[in-house]
Amino acid sequence: MKKRILLLFIICLFLFSSCAHKEEKKLFSLSLDNTKDSVTYLYAEEFARLIGEMSDTMEIRIYPGAVLGNDRESIESLQIGDIDFVVQNTAPQVAFVPEAAIFDLFMLYEDIDTVRRVMDGPFFDAITPYYEAKRIKVLGFADQHFRELTTNREIRSMEDFEGLKIRTMASPYHIRFWREVGANPTPMNWGEVYIALGQKTIDAQENPYESIVASRVYEQQKYVIETHHVPHLVSLIMNLDTFDHLTDEEQRVIMEAAKRATEKARRDADERLETKKKVVEDAGLTILSPSEEMLRAMRERAAVVNDALRKTLDPELVNILEEEIHADQ
Repeated sequence: MKKRILLLFIICLFLFSSCAHKEEKKLFSLSLDNTKDSVTYLYAEEFARLIGEMSDTMEIRIYPGAVLGNDRESIESLQIGDIDFVVQNTAPQVAFVPEAAIFDLFMLYEDIDTVRRVMDGPFFDAITPYYEAKRIKVLGFADQHFRELTTNREIRSMEDFEGLKIRTMASPYHIRFWREVGANPTPMNWGEVYIALGQKTIDAQENPYESIVASRVYEQQKYVIETHHVPHLVSLIMNLDTFDHLTDEEQRVIMEAAKRATEKARRDADERLETKKKVVEDAGLTILSPSEEMLRAMRERAAVVNDALRKTLDPELVNILEEEIHADQ
């Protein structure tokens, strides 16, 4: 009888200790606008999984599909500490961190490997202080490869851009870029694009293959032109004050988990790219790679826009970016 009472006491003590240990865990929120079938979600999921695996004191709960707010609202909430982590494209961040507009410089990168090398090198250390000044800690940059053009018009030369009605983001530099190449850019909410393509209000749009397939805009298009005009970066960011209040070991775990999650997200992006391309091709679209002559002409037109954008940025930051891009050339 005494042994049984002792055993029950030990079990209760163990359960109490376990509960107490669980209560000590710091629970963090991670917000994203995307659904589960996306590189963005896979990035968040892997990061949360690694934190759970590597830490006894931290746990991350993911809120996809804009449950905690859209991209802009999530950044606002992150800055004041209502949300701990966000995974999103860099485009919405320009309104909060003006230097993030540097990611919109056009026609700079030869391939996605160059993009990734630059984002992991000295440029990363150069851009992050601008975020930290706004109470945002950058943990990593993954990607969905490049943004590409989809259209109902076959485009093989600069002349083919003339009068092309293309939906763009409401960014003055994106609008100017497409105007410089000869198209007729029209800012439009993303949710309106599918119907607008079907009604011939617009002829084209631009996005990474992930978005082209997820939104099914390929159903309204005939061609994909692989312009690679700008990379579609996906950032993992967190509230700076939250990071600063972690222990040294917790900070180390956060940074290591972010590094490993970024690497996996890039592998996921590579694998999914081929799958998405097949969906597009199976739907009957023709994928075209621009000639070197056409790409050269696009770079020349983009230079006008890039020069205007550079004037709004810290020259030293731009120099670091361009030096890193050409480091292996």
